[in-house]
Amino acid sequence: MSARKPKLLVVDDGDRYVELCHALLRDYDYATRCDRPGPCWECPVREGCTLTHAHDAKEVDEALRKHGDTDVVLLDVAFDIPEDRLVPSKEPSVEKRRRFQGIDILAHLRRGRGELPVVLMTSEAELAFEEA
Repeated sequence: MSARKPKLLVVDDGDRYVELCHALLRDYDYATRCDRPGPCWECPVREGCTLTHAHDAKEVDEALRKHGDTDVVLLDVAFDIPEDRLVPSKEPSVEKRRRFQGIDILAHLRRGRGELPVVLMTSEAELAFEEA
């Protein structure tokens, strides 16, 4: 009997980390919002597909409802998404909320799935945020 492959949920507003994960982590399964059998990198409708990962907290919840057996979340820190898709916050600056949306999604995950491991990901450019 073979061991089950670990299942990853990638959370990012773009495609860069998803493509990287699919290229480098092919021995894993993915918690997607898609009903196709996969894997994503072999799918004929992959071009332009938005179901390979979650783009915001609502889509995180959708993917985790569908894949309760998710083992780990790979979560970007900065999100360039419309304000109405951001996790509610007391922070008045929309720009700051976008820059640190991953932290808000992490808090959201901790409230609902506190035991689920989360790896925060970011780029050097995202770390270069300077307050105006």
